[in-house]
Amino acid sequence: MLIETLRHSLAAVAGSLLIAVAFAGALAAQSHAQSPAIDPHRLFEERCTRCHGHAGEFARAQLQLVGTSVAGTKVRSDLSTFLRRHQGGVTAPEAAALIDAFRRQIQGGGLFQERCGICHKRAYELARLHLILDEGKLMGRYSGRDMAEFLPSHGARTTEEAEQLFDMLLWHRQTIEAAAYGG
Repeated sequence: MLIETLRHSLAAVAGSLLIAVAFAGALAAQSHAQSPAIDPHRLFEERCTRCHGHAGEFARAQLQLVGTSVAGTKVRSDLSTFLRRHQGGVTAPEAAALIDAFRRQIQGGGLFQERCGICHKRAYELARLHLILDEGKLMGRYSGRDMAEFLPSHGARTTEEAEQLFDMLLWHRQTIEAAAYGG
């Protein structure tokens, strides 16, 4: 009798867990479908790098800021429309994410490569592999250092450079996490 009661209790718990997992999965899928987060750097690497090389170098060499808009130096059409049609195209949200990333690359002017590139190669890889967000703070994954405090004494020559580098690395980490964890 005791074994039969335990068997029914375990079956009820297992059934409840399966329903809870299915419900959570459905909510997560619905949430992801409503607002897919995009990692523009990864998208560029997957779809564009083969022909256009590194995103930052491409943006600074082939694109320009016209007011607050990003435009091609060769292509005269709207960049969003061009990206949605070029080589099979991307979605409108993907185009918007790429254009935002291009704008940041152009505005950054290659500062990361100049100050940090000799050791760290690429900002995106540094952010992906060696940085984390811990309660909203950008931290060294292995060192535990607060990057806002560390960068002024590490690679930047001025406070402005430290702030620019910090903002860029924070943005990379945020886009990586948003894409990985759904927003």
